[in-house]
Amino acid sequence: MRRKKILIPIEVIPHHVHLSQRMWQTLFGKNISPKILRPLSQRGQAVYQQTVKVVGPKGEMTEVRVLGGARKQTQVELSEAEAIAIGIKPVWRLSGKLSRTSGCKLIGPAGKAVVKSGVIVPVPHLHLNTKEAGSLDLHQGQEIELNFFEDKAAKLKVLVRVHPSFRAVLHITPDAAAKLWLSNSEKAIL
Repeated sequence: MRRKKILIPIEVIPHHVHLSQRMWQTLFGKNISPKILRPLSQRGQAVYQQTVKVVGPKGEMTEVRVLGGARKQTQVELSEAEAIAIGIKPVWRLSGKLSRTSGCKLIGPAGKAVVKSGVIVPVPHLHLNTKEAGSLDLHQGQEIELNFFEDKAAKLKVLVRVHPSFRAVLHITPDAAAKLWLSNSEKAIL
């Protein structure tokens, strides 16, 4: 029996940083609280008004948006092209998997700091809540292939991320979106 096609919203995710509480205080000061610009599709996540400068060996990126809430470890997410442009070796990883990744310098209005490890190019990933994953017989860390049009050649391998608070959405970098000519208004086919 063939499974019904399920359409998954696509979110093209631009470069951003997730800061630990300690890093936040270093870059913005102890008495400065984050100001939410808007919530993100995943519950409890938000885009902050605050930005930082990301500095690599060959260049820098200004006004890189901070996302919240606070993380245990600071993480910088760039596209492959952006990492290469500022001289950082691109390392493809799932969010939070930061061992053996590249580093950079971060500069904020109150200070600067070296991030020894934590710069990643996020692998394309599909967010699902526990119920959605169960009904689709998918599990955390599973690699699957998604289609994007009736064109069978438009495919992308993605990793599944499962959490009770997640909402079904595919996250891809601008580089991956450009290769498949995708935008936020389109849907992936599961």
